[in-house]
Amino acid sequence: MRRILERIGVPFISQEPIKTRFREWPFKVDYLVARRLVIEVKGKYWHSKQRRRTKDEVKKACLEGEKYAYLEFWDYEIKKEPVRVESEIRGALIRLGIEMPVREVPESHEEGRKQHRHSISLSLARPQRQRQSI
Repeated sequence: MRRILERIGVPFISQEPIKTRFREWPFKVDYLVARRLVIEVKGKYWHSKQRRRTKDEVKKACLEGEKYAYLEFWDYEIKKEPVRVESEIRGALIRLGIEMPVREVPESHEEGRKQHRHSISLSLARPQRQRQSI
């Protein structure tokens, strides 16, 4: 999911606690995108159990009650259908009126590989900075 959100180019925070008026303590969300979209990634083992499903439904209702847009994906969907997942996220961002950076598509596959190698070498050359919260 992190790679998909980085490819889209919108600011996001992972494992962000969100306080709601419906509960005493905050919910921890998998991804908070542009302060308005919550994305949850559900693993098949834990989230298929009835107790966890009930907690997930409460979490979703509370966050939607606080006017957060809410998307959830199963982990296997992200692995098998990343293009569809990215498309759904982009659609939600458009509906929310959140602007995404425009990325130029390379004219050829080889040009894309050159750009990718260049970005990797730049990222290795620069010291890592702390991620700023949004």
